[in-house]
Amino acid sequence: MQERMIISEMKTIRMLRTEAERNDMDISEEIKVYGQDKDGMDKVMTGKDFIGDAAGQVSLNAINSLSGQMTYFYTTKVGMEAGNVGTALLISKIVDGITDIIMGRIVDKTNTKEGKARPWLKRMILPSLLCVILLFTVPHASAGIQMVYAICTNIFAAAIVYTAIAVPYYVMINFETRSQEERGKIGSSRGLLGYLVAQIIGIVLIPATNLLGGGQSAWIIVAAVIGLIGMIALTLCFKMTRERYRSGSASGQDGAEENVALGTALKILVKNKYWWMMMLAQSALSGVYTFMYGAMAFYTMYVLGNDNLTAIVGSISLIPSILGFLAAPVLIKRFGMRKTGMIGCAFGLAGTVIRIIIPDNFIIFTLGMCLLTFATAPIVAVLPAMVINCADWNEYKFGVKLTGMTNSVASFGAKIGSGFAGALLGWVLAWTHFNGKAAVQSSEAIRGIYALNIWIPGLMFVIILICYAGYTLEKKYTEIVKANDARRAETK
Repeated sequence: MQERMIISEMKTIRMLRTEAERNDMDISEEIKVYGQDKDGMDKVMTGKDFIGDAAGQVSLNAINSLSGQMTYFYTTKVGMEAGNVGTALLISKIVDGITDIIMGRIVDKTNTKEGKARPWLKRMILPSLLCVILLFTVPHASAGIQMVYAICTNIFAAAIVYTAIAVPYYVMINFETRSQEERGKIGSSRGLLGYLVAQIIGIVLIPATNLLGGGQSAWIIVAAVIGLIGMIALTLCFKMTRERYRSGSASGQDGAEENVALGTALKILVKNKYWWMMMLAQSALSGVYTFMYGAMAFYTMYVLGNDNLTAIVGSISLIPSILGFLAAPVLIKRFGMRKTGMIGCAFGLAGTVIRIIIPDNFIIFTLGMCLLTFATAPIVAVLPAMVINCADWNEYKFGVKLTGMTNSVASFGAKIGSGFAGALLGWVLAWTHFNGKAAVQSSEAIRGIYALNIWIPGLMFVIILICYAGYTLEKKYTEIVKANDARRAETK
């Protein structure tokens, strides 16, 4: 009954479309075609397009990577209690999750000469620099004031700035190309550059701050430099990208998305099982990243005895991550997106197992990290296109894509995953009586550090594997696109 009501509302919305909305709404006057993919979809992107698109990932990963270090910074550089840190991060992420859905709705309603998604990249250029600087300018005040400041600045960085970049950025894939092959390449190029940024930040952050004295001012300086690089990259992304299809379809009809009531839109998303799978997978993947980079400094400092070893582990594991992203397009072409992601999970679980067996050996820990960084590459590469397909499923089932809200799952899932992981990081340290002022930790605290670096990330890979195994939408993609095109043709 509820599904019939939703379909009825969609029919009413289609009847309300004006003649202008029924016309082809391609933003560009002409779309250059460079052949077709194996599904018969036009390939419309050049190498320059892929580079410009990927540049946006630099800004996102700059914010995300620095945010992932907040527990270490707050506890060891500012002196905040680990439990308070975990609670502060969780509160900010709860707010963050809400704003993702709101931002998705805003993007669905955005229509400018610059497109639906791109304008938001432009609007966030300066805030992207400001937010990372504010994260580290914690005042020397009471514990309560520091906690409030941490909550507010994390909300600004993640719930406002990151969200206003990430949601439109993920949505933009839908407007750039309809080709599954090109969408997969977008995912690979974004993932590769983003991963390089995350790895480089992970490698240089602690040594650079230590070189500048290791105090709070050193962290502020390094954050400002990283934020400036991210701001420049976001500017390039805005300048070098194009929205070729206003609605991601050849006939492009935006009216439906703009006229859907919020309650109806939420009902559609709730009934999309693939949307739930991708949200859970993205949450788990963000958790993996948070633990990999947010917890590693604790391991190198208190298990291996030198937090500068973080740079060595990061440098070594950079190579397999690059290889993973280079291999991803080949794997996608051979096995498809779903199986490529599952192969990545298998490597991640292998890296987890060997570190569980020998948890306190530097070589084994580094080898395991190499397997994990290789594993996340194909998982990251296929995720954007798999999320995009969820919007096509909405149109197939209910007659409307809800592009913005559907793709907000990528950002929403990332926030929920990183927020819960960040909170859990602080809570586990508090539960195991970690003391940020002590040079040597208790055996209980060391077990907590093992859990954060090895056991919990392994569980995240299991969750991702289950989600990818249940994702059968890829097999139906060509059929869905043809059915959606036929439906739109009938409404003209």
